[in-house]
Amino acid sequence: MTPFEEAYLLCNREFDLIPGLLSFDEPFYSVDLQDLEDYPAADVVRTFSALDHVTVVSQGEEHGYDWFKWRWRWEREDRLIEWDFSVFEPEDDSSRVYWGGSQLSALCTFADLMRVWNTVQIRYPAVWLHDGEDTRMYTPHSFLETFALPALQPALSHADASIRARAEQELAAYRVLGLRDK
Repeated sequence: MTPFEEAYLLCNREFDLIPGLLSFDEPFYSVDLQDLEDYPAADVVRTFSALDHVTVVSQGEEHGYDWFKWRWRWEREDRLIEWDFSVFEPEDDSSRVYWGGSQLSALCTFADLMRVWNTVQIRYPAVWLHDGEDTRMYTPHSFLETFALPALQPALSHADASIRARAEQELAAYRVLGLRDK
């Protein structure tokens, strides 16, 4: 990462990527989830495995506890995101297995994480970032507003014009990725 990225764009956190409702009013917490969208586990595995810049780190199988062996890594230069896989256990042998969520470890820029998440959300629109510590679920806007914008704020008002200009470019990218103006 460049010094600018390390200072103002670094996302070095753990989150969960989880299925939920198609929409919700914020703030929203996973403990309040009553119903959620069902995404077939096998389909999600294929989608994750086909993402750009993604490598399958550990391959599971599509039955029993072997689902939990799946692991992926998105990697570009020195930035990475790693995640695992969980399922909701079927109620009986004839039931389908649905994706239950994935724990993410991010050491990348906020925009990197958003791009991966946005790509997943195109296929699965009810997938959200979740903070396991406080159980809050984030939309792209609230994630960027809560985490990315505060990190970028010092660069937006920096004395160095070149740093301010780069920060404005990042802010424009955040708007494309889901940040809304107030």
